[in-house]
Amino acid sequence: MRPKYKPLVHREPPTRKTCMAWTSDAWDNLRASFDCTDWTIFTATANNIHELADTVCSYANLCVDTVVPKKTVKPLSTRTVSHYAYVKIGKADQGNYKNNETSF
Repeated sequence: MRPKYKPLVHREPPTRKTCMAWTSDAWDNLRASFDCTDWTIFTATANNIHELADTVCSYANLCVDTVVPKKTVKPLSTRTVSHYAYVKIGKADQGNYKNNETSF
């Protein structure tokens, strides 16, 4: 007898996600980008506070998108996640962890 429910891991292929790699170099480059910006241009051209906030936020997002490197990651398998969780709680040091199988 097989269950009708099929786990999500078996129904869909793994998806890769893109995230930003916030390294110390990226922070320094972003800070340098903001330091060389002439912020008076934004205040001189904005008609109201909402337009100023929208323009400054858009500029900040543009700087982040151009300066901070992106990396693509794949999701971890369930076995890998279980292994990391098992190691994290410290039971691997007791010798109970065998063949990458866990029993929580």
